[in-house]
Amino acid sequence: MDNKIAAEFINESSIRFDASFKRLFHCLDQLNDEQIWRQPNENVNSVGVLVKHICGSFRQWTITPINNAEDER
Repeated sequence: MDNKIAAEFINESSIRFDASFKRLFHCLDQLNDEQIWRQPNENVNSVGVLVKHICGSFRQWTITPINNAEDER
């Protein structure tokens, strides 16, 4: 891959990553702990569980390969 294209990809990915996490934290800041972990019924996950899954997937598909580490999910 061309170094310029790779650098542009990394830069754009970084911008989008930062923006996504800012939005996520903005949303979570609107909720208290009880609301974050509330499970409306047994068929629905809480917001907190969903965020844990997102973080686990992010780590599994980005951080782990970059660090050439074994997936410990």
